[in-house]
Amino acid sequence: MACSTTTLTQSFTALWKTKNFDDALYTAGVGLAATMSTHTQLKIEVLDTYKNLPPLPTIQKNDVAILMAIVYKM
Repeated sequence: MACSTTTLTQSFTALWKTKNFDDALYTAGVGLAATMSTHTQLKIEVLDTYKNLPPLPTIQKNDVAILMAIVYKM
């Protein structure tokens, strides 16, 4: 969805190992960008990464990150 001043984005990806479908990596994201001027935007995004079988038992399966950026568009 895009308006003249804001943009909403979403994404979902999944990656499986061919020899073990239980070992998968999932990534989902939602973002919002607001126009500040003709060439700049303020963007915030939430990214959720889930690894079904982490490499070590001490590593958590899920990770959530919040990203903020000032974007310059040419």
